[in-house]
Amino acid sequence: MIILAADDQPIVLKSLTHILNEVGFVVHGSNNGQSAIDIFNDKNPDLVIMDIHMPIMTGFEVIDYIRNVKKSKIPIIIMSGIKDDATILKAFNLGADDYIEKPMGLNQVVLRIKKLLKLPADFGKSLV
Repeated sequence: MIILAADDQPIVLKSLTHILNEVGFVVHGSNNGQSAIDIFNDKNPDLVIMDIHMPIMTGFEVIDYIRNVKKSKIPIIIMSGIKDDATILKAFNLGADDYIEKPMGLNQVVLRIKKLLKLPADFGKSLV
């Protein structure tokens, strides 16, 4: 299973990529919205994890591209430090399937990914 993870904070992207690789996912990382779109088009991921505030294009613009230009129904998880209701509602209205507030527990992220992808609980390696 291929995951596109996009976040402009290198430590977040590195941690997320490491844990998802450990579980058994193939992760392609991006640190800006435009490269996230390029990776989406090139790698055809099974799921996208997206931050909202990123350089070049925002996470909102990337969601809009995936949903309205590509007409993709791929699961999208927003992972952001923004906690206000208006931002969360905008993400869902644009087509996000889940919203995880930073800081987040990596085990929680893995569980939510498995749920969205309808994977068995015992998929991949255990984190505990």
